[in-house]
Amino acid sequence: MTDDTHKLGLIAANEFNLDEEAAREAAFERASAHLLPATDEAVHAVDDANATLAAELDRVRDVVSDARLDDDRDLATPRGSVEPPATRRGTVPVVEVFHSIQGEGMRSGEPATFLRLAGCNLRCTWCDTSYSWNPEGVRAATATTLADLAGQVRERAVVLTGGEPMLHRRRMPELLTQLRAGGAEHITAETNATIFDASLVAEVDLWSLSPKLRASGETPDPATIRKYLAAAPVTGRGQLMFVVTSQGDYDDMWELLATVGARLPEPILVQPDGTRQDYDVALRELTDRVLADDGVFDGRQRRAMLRVTPQVHRVIWGAVARGV
Repeated sequence: MTDDTHKLGLIAANEFNLDEEAAREAAFERASAHLLPATDEAVHAVDDANATLAAELDRVRDVVSDARLDDDRDLATPRGSVEPPATRRGTVPVVEVFHSIQGEGMRSGEPATFLRLAGCNLRCTWCDTSYSWNPEGVRAATATTLADLAGQVRERAVVLTGGEPMLHRRRMPELLTQLRAGGAEHITAETNATIFDASLVAEVDLWSLSPKLRASGETPDPATIRKYLAAAPVTGRGQLMFVVTSQGDYDDMWELLATVGARLPEPILVQPDGTRQDYDVALRELTDRVLADDGVFDGRQRRAMLRVTPQVHRVIWGAVARGV
């Protein structure tokens, strides 16, 4: 092969390569012309799908939230009574808001704002606030925004009561935050100690545990009481308070405390049935019962562990007064 022939061959090969590259570029441009609109359409479709998915997730969250509220209402309505009103996020069913003095417990006599929430999972025979869970009271309950509740705080101390406030435990974190922002410096949660949520323990200043003894027609829950006492610091964070209506109640109380088997916050508070018309007689009977107790509990004299605490509001305003 001559040099000229070789050169001609190289030129032809280069031209072929250039033609092939140009052909590839042309093919790519033609494909792009068809693919780019399809790609844009696909991107828009994905965006639309994401928006639809986000809306559906919001809807599912609302459904789940409502289902949880339904679960709470089921807890609140044993024996077929009327359910507390359904509430959306950011609200709770409120029976009444009032300003009074704390009538029982370690902070007895302290001015406080009381928030009484609707619904209870128990039906104590001697309940003095049945309007918080009976059909008439529940129907009258108002779904109130947490911000509106916080705006009604007038005293530095706030008491969450019921009914059973822990039925609304899923609203509690936001409610507690709003109450603090509204000026609450000390928050007490009154509970029958049958519902526990560990995430709330440190958010409340005082857990007032009032387990119900058998004479109430209900059964106490030692396991839940034990959880409260184990989670809340014994000093200053929790108090145990019992309504004692008879010697049977008194004996049941000590049996329950032995079953709980946890370190107990002291003093343990006892009070008579606040619905009795002869409240002074009931108070004397309980006092005599405590003073006559020579029993021993965990190596200690039992009566030294107790404090007889009359309901101050009951003494001042009587058995039938509301909003006190």
